[in-house]
Amino acid sequence: MSAHKARRVLDQIRGRSYQETLMILELMPYRACYPIFKLIYSAAANAKHNMGLNEEYLVIIKATVNEGTTGHHSLWFAQPKNYSKGLQEDQKIRDCIKNYVQKNMRISSGVEGIARIEIQKRIDLIQIIIHMGFPKITKPYGHPNILAEFIAGQLRNRVSFRKAIKKAIELTEQADTKGIQVQIAGRIDGKEIARVEWIREGRVPLQTIRAKIDYCSYRVRTIYGVLGIKIWIFVGEE
Repeated sequence: MSAHKARRVLDQIRGRSYQETLMILELMPYRACYPIFKLIYSAAANAKHNMGLNEEYLVIIKATVNEGTTGHHSLWFAQPKNYSKGLQEDQKIRDCIKNYVQKNMRISSGVEGIARIEIQKRIDLIQIIIHMGFPKITKPYGHPNILAEFIAGQLRNRVSFRKAIKKAIELTEQADTKGIQVQIAGRIDGKEIARVEWIREGRVPLQTIRAKIDYCSYRVRTIYGVLGIKIWIFVGEE
């Protein structure tokens, strides 16, 4: 569900009473009505049981929605049956570009430096926009993809995972981020049993809708096997 579709519903209930809001949501034909209905019903129940408020006097004063977690960076439309095919095509395009950069454009920083790859598809044209971290972006280590590439390089060189994560967190401090969480899974440091380790610095409110979180998932192949790296960076609130 897009934020635009949710806003279309919220515009109809903002400023209305609780009972009137429920009636509107039950009658409107939009898909976004049901999750919004459940959210408002739950909020009213909490207000009644925890604060002793009467539901008849509750009013929807403020209701907002944003884009949520930043992730896919693709802009195109497709029929439901072709949607998965389009996602697979996007992933192949990104993998092809990253493999080319790894082989032909290695830079002095030791990472490929791709912050993100945006894909825009039209009827007769596919436009690909590559955001390079070095030297185009002023604060490259504020992007989770570049940070994941840095950690992957450290793990390939057999650096301790804790040391690699702590160094990555230090680099994000230069980008003025509000918080970061790094997770590594697999046979860490060559141990026989796979496990998950994570470190968080600052605030990373993953349950808050208004929080803008940049996220990436990255795989790195080491001599002990494949490790998975996940990074969440808290940019701010909208």
